[in-house]
This record gives sequence, structure tokens and C-alpha cells, in this order.
Amino acid sequence: MKTFLNISSIILFLFCRNYSAQTNTLYFFDEKYGWAILNNNALYSTTNGGSYWGNIFKFNFRVRTFLFTSPTDGWLIREPFQSDPSQLYSTTDGGKTWNEVKIFPNHFFSNIFFLNKSTSLLFTQPLNKMGKIFRTTDSWNSSVNVFESTNDVPGRKIFFVDPQNGWVLGELMIIRTKDSGITWDILPLRANPISGMGATRFEGIQMFNKTSGILAMSTEIEVPYGSLYLTEDEGVNWKRYGGSTTFRFGITNLYFTNKDTGWVFSAGSGGIICYTTNAAARWDTLQTGINNFVFVSKNKSWGHGGDKIYFSNDGWKTRQLQLLTNVEEEYLLPENFSLSQNYPNPFNPTTKIKFSIPAVETRRGESLQHVTLKVFNILGNEIATLVNEEKLPGNYEVTVNGNNLASGVYFYRLTTKNIILSKKMILIK
Repeated sequence: MKTFLNISSIILFLFCRNYSAQTNTLYFFDEKYGWAILNNNALYSTTNGGSYWGNIFKFNFRVRTFLFTSPTDGWLIREPFQSDPSQLYSTTDGGKTWNEVKIFPNHFFSNIFFLNKSTSLLFTQPLNKMGKIFRTTDSWNSSVNVFESTNDVPGRKIFFVDPQNGWVLGELMIIRTKDSGITWDILPLRANPISGMGATRFEGIQMFNKTSGILAMSTEIEVPYGSLYLTEDEGVNWKRYGGSTTFRFGITNLYFTNKDTGWVFSAGSGGIICYTTNAAARWDTLQTGINNFVFVSKNKSWGHGGDKIYFSNDGWKTRQLQLLTNVEEEYLLPENFSLSQNYPNPFNPTTKIKFSIPAVETRRGESLQHVTLKVFNILGNEIATLVNEEKLPGNYEVTVNGNNLASGVYFYRLTTKNIILSKKMILIK
């Protein structure tokens, strides 16, 4: 069966095609396989839906954007450095090693997009010229120039509703293909949303089908402002979505499940997310502190900020910090609850405690469970709370610091709805 991007999930199909020509550092192939590049240029990956994130590679350059066409095959664009042009890299082992793909010297690459594992579009800007689109059907062993622009650089955002029908944004241009990127038309943009405005650029697009969709735009008038527009004729005519709603920040990402329900995001304003469930009649604002997000289902989303990865299963009303590790090893979900003996034991002043949470069905139909890990003295008095949050299934490790504790015997207890486990540890100073 032929699939788009080798993805069988319609849910994932909605978000994996819309990413920025600015730095994109978070990508999920499906709900199980994901990758994140943190501020120190370290690449982390998960192969089990985020229960475990392992550091698998460290880049010595900044990554502009990256994607995966399977759990093992991926591509990335290196940010230009000073006068050096961009470079394209590929991996065939899930991101553990990367090899340069030598094509188009003296070009700056703005974005890359795959229709399947071998058919791809590369958006470039030759030196001292405007944008071009190259297309390959053999993973960049050969290619054809399918579009050139004289006044804009396409590839800022890309969105396909199926393998044939796609839209691509430039700064102030929208181009459309109906044949998998073989030919392109510049949309005339009647009822042009940008006329009469200041320094403006298109920031994002999400189409619901071949005719209707949402366009995000930012306008710089002393401070950035964001606005949304709706089309119902393939992107030719646009009208304000939500009446006169204007966001007091520049929009850097958006995600809609339908015309009524959606999220808009600004990375430059402390990770502000505004969401609506009633076609913009009302917007609620969330301060998340993240730099980017990606949805893997209607409410389940991943984001990162600085050197941390976060998970939300309620549309970012709440978030959970994820455990990261530098251990590169094959990882399997635990089958049972477990609480390991702390190591070292006895200890002074720190020791580590490992515990495991298995996949357990809950009322919400998923394995997220509330977990506490607490430390008690020999009299049964609570001394410290090490964990008190909802956790996905996986293996975890926490550190106990005994600097402020007296020498003696202590107990630590793991508690969930289904089980209570405890062990003894000894602090000797």
C-alpha cells in the first residue's frame, strides 16, 4: 500500500508537513519515534513515545531544519556559517551518524520536504539570486529544477494535504502544486491580506483539505503583531479568521485540528500559546516557556525549551518535564513496577535511585500515571519529595542529596494508584 511519508496515521499526517525555514529542532515521525535538538546542539531521540530520551549525537554546527522519512532515515540542513553556504546531510541509522550529501555548491538551502522516501523537494537560494526549487525521485542522486522566483525565496513553510496537493510560503508569496511538485503556480492572492500593512511576512499555513485552510502572518510595526486568515478557495482569496483578532506577538507556529479548534505559538515571547475551541470567538493564553511544539494527536504534544523536553496531553494547559539520558543503548519499556536499591549505599552525600513504570491502562485510555517518590526518616516523618507528577511508562533515575540530612537510616517509598514499594538506605557522614 502506498503511503505518504510512510505514515499510516492520519493524525501525524497533519503536522509533519508544516515546519519552518528558520531553525526547526523538533520532529516526530509518528507517536513512537521522535527527535529533538537542544540548545547545546545535542540530538536526542525516543523510540517509545517519549518514555525515554537518549542522547545519540552531538553536532558541531547549528541545524536549520531536519526530518525523518522512516525510523532510521533522516535528512537535515546545516545553517550557513558566515559566507559558507548551507550543507545537506543524511542518516540511515536513526541519527547516530550523519553524512554530507554534496549537491548544489554555492547555494543556501532554506528547507527540504519529502513526499516519500525517495521523492523530495529542496528549496534553495543561489548566491546573489532569489529562490529555486529542485525535485528528486532518487534521494538526490539526480534532480530537476522545477521552479524559480525573481522576487522571493520559497520554502519558508510547506504543507501538503496529500501526495499531490501542496502549498509553499515565501516571505510574501504563496505557490501551489497539484502534481507532487512537478509544476507550480504563484497564487494571485485576490483580496490580498497584506495590502496596506507594514513590514509583513507569512509565518505558517495549514490546509484542512484542497480548498480551505488557515494562514498565519506577522507584521512589524514597532513591535511584532500576528494575525490569521482563512481561505476557502485553495488560497486565492483570504479573509480574517476570528474577525479582528490580532496577537501582540509574532506567530512562529500553528496547529489546527479543524476550523474551530487550534493553537498559535510565539517562540520569541517566552513560549506563548493561544488556543481557541470556538473559531476564534475566544482565545485563551498559556505561558509555556518552550521554543517549539509538535502535536502527535488532538491534544498530545511535545515541546522543548533550552536543554529540556516537555510533554503535554491537554493542549499545553499543563506540561511535564521529561527525563533525558546520555546512555546510548537499546531501550525496552518495563513490564512491571520496580524500585531499585539506591547506589551507592551507604552514601555520602549523594546517591541515585532508579525506578520503573510499566504501561498500565487507565480511565483515560493511556498509560500516564501519577507517581510519587518520597524519603522518610526512621520515625516515619516525610523528609523530601523526589517525584510528584504524572509519568509515562519508562525507566527513571533521581538523585538524593544528603547534605542537609543527619547520618542515619532512611526509607524511600514509590507510590502509584496500583502499587507501593519501599526500600532502606543509609547515610554516613
